[in-house]
Amino acid sequence: MFRRLHTRIIGQGALCGLPASPPAEVFLKTLPPPNEVDAAKYARFKREEEAWQRQPPPAGPTPGEPFFDFVAGAAGHKHFVLLTGEGNAVTVGDNRFGQTAAPNEGGAGGGASPPPASVQGGKGEQRASTDWAPLFIDLAGMFTRDAPASAKRVACGSNFSLIYQKGSRRVIGFGNNHVGQLGAGGKQPVSAAAGFVQWDPQAAWWPSRDARCVVDEIVCGYNHAVARLTDGSLYAFGSNTWGELAIGHTTSPMDPTRIAYFDAKPHMRVRKVAAGNSFTLFLTQDGRVYGCGATNEGQLPPNAFEPVPIPLTRSFQAGGAGEGGSNKLIRIKDVACVGGMAVYVSSHNELLVQGALSQFGVLVPSPRFAAVDQSTVREQFSQLAGRALPADGFAVAQLHPGPSTLLVQYRNGCVAGLGANAEGQLYSRMKTVNGRSINLAPTFAVSELFPVFVPSPAAEVTGRPPWFASGKGFTLLFDNNEVYRVNETTRPIELPPGRRDLLRRSLRHELGRAPK
Repeated sequence: MFRRLHTRIIGQGALCGLPASPPAEVFLKTLPPPNEVDAAKYARFKREEEAWQRQPPPAGPTPGEPFFDFVAGAAGHKHFVLLTGEGNAVTVGDNRFGQTAAPNEGGAGGGASPPPASVQGGKGEQRASTDWAPLFIDLAGMFTRDAPASAKRVACGSNFSLIYQKGSRRVIGFGNNHVGQLGAGGKQPVSAAAGFVQWDPQAAWWPSRDARCVVDEIVCGYNHAVARLTDGSLYAFGSNTWGELAIGHTTSPMDPTRIAYFDAKPHMRVRKVAAGNSFTLFLTQDGRVYGCGATNEGQLPPNAFEPVPIPLTRSFQAGGAGEGGSNKLIRIKDVACVGGMAVYVSSHNELLVQGALSQFGVLVPSPRFAAVDQSTVREQFSQLAGRALPADGFAVAQLHPGPSTLLVQYRNGCVAGLGANAEGQLYSRMKTVNGRSINLAPTFAVSELFPVFVPSPAAEVTGRPPWFASGKGFTLLFDNNEVYRVNETTRPIELPPGRRDLLRRSLRHELGRAPK
């Protein structure tokens, strides 16, 4: 077949704990044969390619989407989860807590009994905690037949994963659940025999006033998560040691618990939630930011386990207006959490940071905040592109946070990075010294940005635009349109490294019994 087996993936850094690599194509080697996954789709692909080959070049485009077309994904600390257009999952990486739902020698969910033979890998062996072999999971029954690709979602915390259908009450979780971060009720480990837990659509915590109230989005932090429902209400679950759930106390609840703070303030409708390492940010429709949770790294002002307003005024800007500056609130259009650091984008596309990257000695304690210099990286992008890039293309379009890094995607397609770079997960400047390849790039960037990806001048985006996921020490780019290029001489990243037998798992039977 001429088309790609799976979506084009570019990885860099220490992917799921593997040795660090500069930007390189990632190949998932243990995906099942296409004809075994979907014989009808495989036959259609073969017909399309045969017709394409009969046309003289350059007439007729190369056949379209890959067989395993990944439409959504997320990364935890050392694992990531991808969803195909058909609604199946591929998981990769560390599984010591069952966060990839793979059979585990120690049992999924931390101490559960070993899985039965029906979910073991090739030749009967069980998957070790970290062998980096991609696992294909048949999720038939998870998503309704009419669910569009945009409704298939996944969110990951440090060592847990949640797959859900936007616009429904269908949520499954796998991984660590010691503080109830899977949201399915209770804090018991996940059964190895099942491999996952699923939310009860009739559970008592769901709003009883409207059965049509369903999940709109789920956001995961280190060990906690917040679900936003279609009526605008917010429900938090998981760790609450620092009051990060915004429910007025520090007890970790058994079920998702409503954040009541905003209910009495309808003018403060929350349009975005961001979750980090034991703290949570809420961005309202009018550009104000509220936060709750940990204050130990200066990421938030003191709070009594409920959201408090973040005083983002010029009078608190470090190195800027400072003392005597304006007390007028800066309007914010986007927020993100990066470990113990809060990041804000102003309505004028300023990038503001508050908090700490403690491993690198960076600290900007609340209420102070600092502006990130974006001018240098803009010049670098123009140099890399070989032409002057217009200033209006550098409006911040989207933030892609990870456990210790942040990708800043601009309107023109350029992608910059902030945060840790010890593994080369954002930027590499390679040099060979005594026969060894060494990355001379700085180990972190906070006061300015790294240039991470530059789009090709001739690139055209058709269909789904490129998207990103970041773990602890690695960055992933998903790019079917080949908008971004990498050095073709760089050795590809193969998962798993070396030879490995096929590993598959089916949740078809269990999910088929679940209520819609």
